[in-house]
Amino acid sequence: RFGVVAVETSTRDVMYGHFLDTVTRTELESRLLACAPAELLLSASLSTSTKKLLMDYAGAADVRAEKTPENSFENGGTVAALADFYGSLASSKKGCLDEKVDAGLEVIFYLQALMTMPEIVVAAFAHIFAYLKQFNLENVLRLGALFRPFAGQQEMTLSPNTIRQLEILHNQTDGTENGSLFWLMNHTKTAFGARLLKYWVAHPLRDRMLISQRLDAVAEIAESIGDKGRGTTVATLASTLLLLGKLPDLERGITRIYHKTATTYEFINVINAIMKAASQFQRVRDARSALLIRLISAVTSTSVIDHANKLVTSLNAEAAAAGDKINLFVAGQYPEVYECKENIKSIEEDLESFLPSYRKLLKCSNLEYLSVSGMSFLVEVPCAQRVPADWVKINSTKKANRYHPPEVLEASERMALAKEQLNISCAKAWDMFLTGFTSYHMEFRAAVQALAALDCLYSLAVVSCNQGYVRPEFVDEACLLKIEGGRHPVLDSTLQDAFVPNDTVLSGEGERSQIITGPNMGGKSCYIRQVALITIMSQIGLYVPAATAKLHVFVAVFTRMGAMDRIQRGSSTFFEELSEASTILHKATSRSLVVIDELERGTSTHDSLAIAYATLHHLLQEVQCFTLFVTHYLNVTEVVKLFPSRVQACHMSYL
Repeated sequence: RFGVVAVETSTRDVMYGHFLDTVTRTELESRLLACAPAELLLSASLSTSTKKLLMDYAGAADVRAEKTPENSFENGGTVAALADFYGSLASSKKGCLDEKVDAGLEVIFYLQALMTMPEIVVAAFAHIFAYLKQFNLENVLRLGALFRPFAGQQEMTLSPNTIRQLEILHNQTDGTENGSLFWLMNHTKTAFGARLLKYWVAHPLRDRMLISQRLDAVAEIAESIGDKGRGTTVATLASTLLLLGKLPDLERGITRIYHKTATTYEFINVINAIMKAASQFQRVRDARSALLIRLISAVTSTSVIDHANKLVTSLNAEAAAAGDKINLFVAGQYPEVYECKENIKSIEEDLESFLPSYRKLLKCSNLEYLSVSGMSFLVEVPCAQRVPADWVKINSTKKANRYHPPEVLEASERMALAKEQLNISCAKAWDMFLTGFTSYHMEFRAAVQALAALDCLYSLAVVSCNQGYVRPEFVDEACLLKIEGGRHPVLDSTLQDAFVPNDTVLSGEGERSQIITGPNMGGKSCYIRQVALITIMSQIGLYVPAATAKLHVFVAVFTRMGAMDRIQRGSSTFFEELSEASTILHKATSRSLVVIDELERGTSTHDSLAIAYATLHHLLQEVQCFTLFVTHYLNVTEVVKLFPSRVQACHMSYL
């Protein structure tokens, strides 16, 4: 039994979950693939086999791993530590009574959420809280953080094998994104949009209404892209989305502002970018899909625009761009800064008042103070000229000496102290200014998340505009997977007209499974991969490479492909095959799509045939899921005689 919490400190995303796992730790591996951590924090209570798996993962992925101290939290200390943390937030809230009440309600909400979580998840939260606190990053978990489960109820389940073997996020050749489904779909214009798209690709939807809303939005943007240049009003949408490419990384920017680590330049750049995006999307008045209307409304929220204007107008834009905190704030905004500036001005006037007497003493009517090598208010006189004995010589050249008269020296010391006080006051004022941003943080975060979603929808629309792509049609209750002229999305983009399309028909009322035989390199694996990828793409919410596509909403996609061992974990090829098959047999349901490619490589012929036949028999009789089963053993097709109405034997032809 596992409890896992993952935190992205730069964006304040928090993912959590608890689950039961098998000896192969497939569920744990799927969480690692879902969040791709840069650091692993390992509880002392983990078993040896789990630690071995995690350390192997850390070594292969160049991930830092650290173990938590034993007995970090005892006697209910996990809940107490988090309760103290969240409870302190409400008491520290400053402002009007309504703001304090809102903060108190938010604290109650978070505490109730913690109390409803399993103890093992709360323990993981406490460990990660203690770890972040060492680096003053515990505020990542403060109010406003985006908490979400690893696997939502509205998301399709993709097993670790599915993500890896279908090359959803990375290819299996060199581990890069080139040639993966994400590579094909990623036409985002922003860094924060690309991060959200990667999440969408790895977590397709399984709620038909949400899929339809996303498809409607993609269809509208695709229409906008197609109409570009024809002078239509709808073209505004595509042209506006293209402008997203000029935005900085707003998601990480507002998080840096929230953590008070942003520079003045970053602040003004991020807020101006949000205002610019809001201004551009205000021109889009013809959106029809409910999802686009909702996202555009979040970006163009009056509250966001007003607060952004308030923040920007309270700063000197030129000083902010130059990183000049001394001249950053509008006069009178922070009295302490104003007083320090007035004090400096008074000292400067005192110094100027000394000049007439020095000019008279030295008989030099145009005498002015000199600044050299960081030394200011120097009085320069020729070497031959005598000066009072109490003047302090600072430096000299061949022709002149430079002095500080006593009163100038005293004023210079006061000036240095005043400037130091001004710097401290400005830094304090900047800190107070950023603290004030926290009350607007959630609004800006919502706007940035909406911009990321719009960027993703634009990316999906670009792919959907490809020639030969069609909008998938989802059926209500009946189980159906009908694809005419289906093509592998990645290979189709490279081979183009040379790719040979294939049809697929699986039905809950008829044949649920296909047994596929054929020659080596005949295209069997390509065919079953394309069916799985078309299904996943449909539920991500974009058009698919086919003449027509009609299907029901699948809950999960499971795959078992290729031969691979994991010697470092003590797993042979045969063990890996059986482990993957076991996961499918235990977790697949009638609403799953199962793709199995040659389940008989790791052992002898008779054992292989028995395993393949028994696995397919169980899927047909007990699970009754849609199955694509590739084999070289013709004897496996004998199962057709037992289930003539549920399975069809297919042969991959060739030229």
